[in-house]
Amino acid sequence: MFLRTISRTLREASRIRADLREKKIGIVPVGGDNLRFFVEKEMILKRLNRRFAVVVDSDKAHANDQVSQKVLRWKEKCTNEGGKFFILRKRAIENYLHPAAIQRVLGRAVNVEDFNDVKAQMSTDYDWSGHLKPVVEAMTAEEILEMDHYVDGEERHEFLEIIENLLQLTEA
Repeated sequence: MFLRTISRTLREASRIRADLREKKIGIVPVGGDNLRFFVEKEMILKRLNRRFAVVVDSDKAHANDQVSQKVLRWKEKCTNEGGKFFILRKRAIENYLHPAAIQRVLGRAVNVEDFNDVKAQMSTDYDWSGHLKPVVEAMTAEEILEMDHYVDGEERHEFLEIIENLLQLTEA
């Protein structure tokens, strides 16, 4: 799982204080209709009487595109139910993969920009265990931080911020 793997890598590099597994933070990977079910229909995580957060792709094709109304409704519902909701700044999780790690693992050059379709470039038969997982596991902390870097008045790192927020769920 992307967040669990990068949290371990960042922890090993002393960039965060703990990784998600150490703090026993569970991750339930869902997407598409399954995510809609979790957020719109049942709010399953709320029923488990646990603190929760949701991380979703922005699905934006261009920097000036707006996040869909559906995602904004999900965000409102989650925050109203006491959860945290993060919309990735880039198009999808694959847009955070370092091109050098993709080259090392998959042996192909892939153009990784903030809003291009990296998944389509990686493979026509793309799957988690064969494509994304080995690339994420091969990324160094420096590569992770290079890809999640952004400037918003100051230099920041999106996944450092998301992971810190997730770690705070165990302290409340």
